[in-house]
Amino acid sequence: MKAKVLLMSALIMPFCFVSCNSDDDEELLNNKEISLYVGESIVLEYTGKSCTWSSDNSLIADVDDGVVTAKHVGTTKIHANKTSCIVTVKSKINSYTEPYTEWGSSMSKVKNNMSSFSLNSQEATSLLYAGKGKVLYYHYYFENGGLKSSTMYVSLYNSTEFLDFLLDRYCILSYERKSSTELEVLLISIDGKNAVGLFINSSGSQAIYISAEKKS
Repeated sequence: MKAKVLLMSALIMPFCFVSCNSDDDEELLNNKEISLYVGESIVLEYTGKSCTWSSDNSLIADVDDGVVTAKHVGTTKIHANKTSCIVTVKSKINSYTEPYTEWGSSMSKVKNNMSSFSLNSQEATSLLYAGKGKVLYYHYYFENGGLKSSTMYVSLYNSTEFLDFLLDRYCILSYERKSSTELEVLLISIDGKNAVGLFINSSGSQAIYISAEKKS
């Protein structure tokens, strides 16, 4: 597992979010707030003279000449010059509870957060919890007394759905199919704080979460 964590750390690249704005005298949008599922699109109508469209975060939802497309779970604003529309993007897959990821947290803090789960085993540097629903179990690894990585395990039967769950919430950094039964995917959260390494093989899915932020 340590080798996989190091590999993920080496592959993480920094992100930048770009947005732009423009001004106009009179403007009006037909919607001030909309909700979409990942992959859906909607057309916003603008009644001003001319319009420059932009998104506060195009990783959540982008816009092209008024056509808004939902990309990842989250909330952002689409701007038409001075006016804007709040866009909330949701996922149709909500069957999985992700592990605790407050990096550097003590073992006792993680245990408090996981109090509704059954603790299977505890060692000096790790905690293992039984999962619920479609999650088999959670594993937490500690280094120097602080949370270093969090892992969740899902059965092979649910691996495809679990991959889609993650793709609705994270951006892909790399995607490599090792064989017909092995797949490795490296993802990063929209805010750039967490990286997830997903490893799928004949035994099931293993998603390892680590911090993606550079230490100062």
